[in-house]
Amino acid sequence: MSKAAREKGKRLEYAVRDLFRRSIDPKCERQVLSGGDAWNKGDIRFSYRHFPFMIECKNQERYDFWKWWAQTK
Repeated sequence: MSKAAREKGKRLEYAVRDLFRRSIDPKCERQVLSGGDAWNKGDIRFSYRHFPFMIECKNQERYDFWKWWAQTK
């Protein structure tokens, strides 16, 4: 993955984080390594009392829903 693609993804992740901070969970954070550890695979994490899910962000020009869905499972 190129540096430009990583930066594009980070911009979306920060925008999504900010949206959820304002609306659901003020402690919402972008996941360190963006899903790179074994337990927290999503890009955005919440404190569980507010929203017990992880969010996976995709900032892509091509649409591949089923591939992305498989990744979230």
